[in-house]
Amino acid sequence: LLKCLCLMALHNKLSSLNGAFAFVPAGYTRISELSWGRRALTSDGPSVPGIKKSKPLFLRLGIGRMTATVATEHCLHETFLHQRMRLTRKKISEEDIDALVVVTGDAHQSEYVMPCDERIRFLSGFTGSAGTALLTQDQAWLITDGRYTIQAASQLNLTAWKVLQTGGAGLPTLAEHILHCLGAHRPMRVGIDAATVPLSVYRSISAKLGGHTLVPLQSNPVDGVWEDLALRPSRPVSPAFVHPASLAGISVERKLQDLRAALAAEGA
Repeated sequence: LLKCLCLMALHNKLSSLNGAFAFVPAGYTRISELSWGRRALTSDGPSVPGIKKSKPLFLRLGIGRMTATVATEHCLHETFLHQRMRLTRKKISEEDIDALVVVTGDAHQSEYVMPCDERIRFLSGFTGSAGTALLTQDQAWLITDGRYTIQAASQLNLTAWKVLQTGGAGLPTLAEHILHCLGAHRPMRVGIDAATVPLSVYRSISAKLGGHTLVPLQSNPVDGVWEDLALRPSRPVSPAFVHPASLAGISVERKLQDLRAALAAEGA
């Protein structure tokens, strides 16, 4: 921790040296962003030949005639993730809920989401495309399928997170995992961002929580922390375009016609 604090204290000097990273030995971890105050360390960004981003070793910094060898991902990354967890738990209290469910999907149910919607990655460091996080004031779980359990165990701080497997024969469902994690010692209010789950999934989880109550949230506490720290990436602003019917198979007009017919059939 002392090394982390020393590195951050050197930020102003680093900023004045126009790329003060004087030497990065092959095989060492690269720092792609290091800023003071409201910003944090990330390991995103373009890779550098000969530098393995996933290896949490050391980085040597050149500052004038002074050099310092400091811990990078292993220390700083965990420090900032701990801060994000702490701030998220504060937001949970402000929302008058006891626990928070965070999914990997976005408002469009995409499997591979934009960086600005990678909430679980921001909160925990887990980069898999499928998973659900459950966070209380004193515990945290990541529930994922068999494709990602090994990856999750290697990316998460297992002193702060527990990895649970679902999605296979004989394994607990997502709702059963949530119910087991929350226990039955007292009823709890469990928040979930209503924009990120289909109504069918919301109803399925809600029906199986026993004495606990699933609470639809109009805003996501993780987003609030992300934006307060000024770290959340911007949403894409590229112009939208229409695929021709030769690629889409059906024209926009036909799709709208079919949709309206389906709505009419349902009395909507």
